[in-house]
Amino acid sequence: MTQCTYISKTRALSWGVWALLVLCTAPLSAQDQPPTAAEPESAAVAPTESPAAVAEPAAPADTASELAALRAEVNALKTKQEEAETAALLAEGSGETSVEEPEKLRIYGFMDFGMDKMFGGKSSGAAVVRPTTSNTFVFGNLNLYIDANPVENLRCLTEIRLTMAPHGEELQLGPPIGTSYQRQDTTTFDYASPSSQAQLRLGGLFIERAYSEYEFSKAFKLLAGLYLNPFGIWNLDHGSPTLISLMLPTFISAQMVPTRLLGVHAYGSQFIGNAEIGYAFHISNGRTPTDFDFTEDKALGARVYWAQEGDFGRFVLGASGYWGTYNDQQRALDLSSSTVRIGLLETVAYTEEVAGLDAALDVGGLRVRSEGVLRWVQYEDGKAERSLATGGGERFLPNRVEFSGYILAAYRTPFRIEPYLQAELMYNKSATLPRWAGFNAFSSPNVAALYLSVGINIELTTHTQLKTQLVWNQAWDSRFENKNTNVPLLFVRLVNSF
Repeated sequence: MTQCTYISKTRALSWGVWALLVLCTAPLSAQDQPPTAAEPESAAVAPTESPAAVAEPAAPADTASELAALRAEVNALKTKQEEAETAALLAEGSGETSVEEPEKLRIYGFMDFGMDKMFGGKSSGAAVVRPTTSNTFVFGNLNLYIDANPVENLRCLTEIRLTMAPHGEELQLGPPIGTSYQRQDTTTFDYASPSSQAQLRLGGLFIERAYSEYEFSKAFKLLAGLYLNPFGIWNLDHGSPTLISLMLPTFISAQMVPTRLLGVHAYGSQFIGNAEIGYAFHISNGRTPTDFDFTEDKALGARVYWAQEGDFGRFVLGASGYWGTYNDQQRALDLSSSTVRIGLLETVAYTEEVAGLDAALDVGGLRVRSEGVLRWVQYEDGKAERSLATGGGERFLPNRVEFSGYILAAYRTPFRIEPYLQAELMYNKSATLPRWAGFNAFSSPNVAALYLSVGINIELTTHTQLKTQLVWNQAWDSRFENKNTNVPLLFVRLVNSF
């Protein structure tokens, strides 16, 4: 409630109480005054009153107490009115407005559970990176947000994902890739339980992002910490409640561009009429094998976008870029002299440049999203990454240009049902293999893949969605001559936000 509204209500109540006082005190004043010449009838009838009517001393006492209570209430209201008027004048003079203080701390999040199914294709390339081709229930995401605003314009956000990983991860395959099959097992006894056979299956905790942000203005905000790379539109949408399709684009899932960065990020936007111009610039450690940067080089990234909004809907056109280096090294003790030293051997070194264009259109119930990404990789001599060789021997990844792009169209019906179609093309992109591949952590980039999807999202409640996506995965060599993958996959998720 604003100060002005409070003042007007207080004044109205004050006038109402004053009117009540006038009505109550008018007849009492007439009784207290002696009869005058203008009141002959009152003087004439006074001696004829009965003794009972004359002797009634309690009435004036009760009336006096009521008057005192009413006067006290009026005085209190007048005091509040004066204080409210003073506060309103002070606020008006300083240019401030009375607003509700924002919450200091909020905790919210989302979770999803569902089912996956790969139809056939046990010998296909897609089956190599998936734990099973059978129909299986899946515990997807459980993400918690801790959103704090300790002071005005300062925000501290932490997003944590709780996961079942790394339980069940395949650490080593049998020959010829490994010596014996090994799978990660995180089962342990619950020694705190009174039951001697109680067991726990430990999960993991993944920090999606954690940063502090200060808003100087809408046009300039500065944050520092672990943040989502502002590359394109999909990576920032991020959560399963907001994403249209379940399957991530290749440039996100295969990390063509680092999705999370540790560093400093500045961004903002400004409206010019109905158009919004936005930007982002960041400097970070870039892509690293650990949380530390092994070199003095720092990665740079930027994004600009233009958004037009009107009666037709909203249209956004954006461009993103990223430049960085990657270095991996092995450490060893040098005991050749009297002084113990650390010896460093650089094993992998390359420079990468990534560029992307994106567009988004919202017209009524129609939603269209599209992104295209190019990545250039240039290795230093003798420091390329090793790839899995099917014919035996060692193989290394070549210098290359990778591409990934998609287009998605969805339509929100009045019945809270949203069907959609999606097509994605991936070219010359090597796949990251599970841990069982060891040092041969990548597949050959001699791959071209096409993903065709049809899906439907059903809004069950304002906080619950049922999402289904059927994907037809086809893959060839980079010349589109030999097809090695041709399998459909089904994904179903029940998504809840809270």
